[in-house]
Amino acid sequence: MKQMLARIVAVLLLFAVFFATPGTASAATTLTIAASKASGVYYADSGLGVSLYTYPGATIVYTTNGTYPVAKIDLFGRLMISQGYKYTGTLSLRGSVTVRAIALMKWTTTSPIYTYRYEVYAPTQLAAAARAKHSGFDWNNTSKFPFNAYYTAATGRRGYFSKTYSGIKAGTVNCTWYAFSRIKYNLGRDILFTSEGGLNGGQWYGKIAPNSSQVKYSGSGALDEIVRVNGNRPVYNIVVSFPRNGTGTAGHVMLIDAIINGKLYYSDNSQPGVFTVSNTIADFKARYQGSNGTMLGAVHLK
Repeated sequence: MKQMLARIVAVLLLFAVFFATPGTASAATTLTIAASKASGVYYADSGLGVSLYTYPGATIVYTTNGTYPVAKIDLFGRLMISQGYKYTGTLSLRGSVTVRAIALMKWTTTSPIYTYRYEVYAPTQLAAAARAKHSGFDWNNTSKFPFNAYYTAATGRRGYFSKTYSGIKAGTVNCTWYAFSRIKYNLGRDILFTSEGGLNGGQWYGKIAPNSSQVKYSGSGALDEIVRVNGNRPVYNIVVSFPRNGTGTAGHVMLIDAIINGKLYYSDNSQPGVFTVSNTIADFKARYQGSNGTMLGAVHLK
């Protein structure tokens, strides 16, 4: 009888040891995951480093292709992964990536699935692409960009911009012709105006027809608003219009090829074919709003 009781006690002790909850973690432990960087838009030429953190001793399993991680830890403490990868260190992310992750630990309830979404852009590469695109604009090739650049207005009637005009400085071209020709080159299409004629640089903003592919933003803060609305992502092909052209009253218009990570890339009619960079929107406005007056607005061409 004593031997039987001893055996029963031994079996109970074995079960207690095998199924007991360790002192540092239990089913009541709430496993969570934190990421070193929040979801969002980032600029990083060499990739964005994101680290994941959880309860000490727990294991993280993750995916980066939008699928959900599937894993468990068996009674012997072995990690069994059906879908995903065991996290071993900082992730290097590029492009548009959705990271999903779970934390697991023996004797402990698996964590919920945590999701982080990242858009990672390489600014140097994007700037080089914008520059390469611009270099193909052969503005002085009359077979590609003739003296008169024609467009069709919303009225159905045609208008045009002349390459030069009376009194233009040597080495420059008409800002309206230059902006319109660059738009046609960049986008492969016309820009739509409400009516033909009466389109000096200062009249562009008012006469551009608003639609889903020509989104208008008014005032001096227009460029900041475009960047904000687009979530700080790179934006391309933005027309800006000013009330004056130096000391003249005809106004000025120009096309910004891109805004990438706060930097502006563009070309102006005063130096046709020259690709220019402003480090900030404030720098750009300081350069052009002095003699040309406060920006009337900007149009994002999509």
